[in-house]
Amino acid sequence: MRTNKKGMDGRYRICIGKDEHGKPKYKNFYAATARDAKRAADAYRAAISSGMDPAQQKATLATLYRNLIAVKTAKGISKKALTSTRTI
Repeated sequence: MRTNKKGMDGRYRICIGKDEHGKPKYKNFYAATARDAKRAADAYRAAISSGMDPAQQKATLATLYRNLIAVKTAKGISKKALTSTRTI
């Protein structure tokens, strides 16, 4: 496994896996020590393997709500049901 690199600002650059072409994928983690950064990377890997979408990781509640409404609309939920959901 590749060594973790520490930046001047306290970030550790850790390899979290490989892409479809076999190149390593890196993510930065802020931590006081390399061991803490490795724990954060392991927690991130566990979250991804349990179904977390990295693109939605920093999404706001409003964004997630709009996505939910879009999915419900696409499934054919009635306008009346969506209107009552929006007022909650």
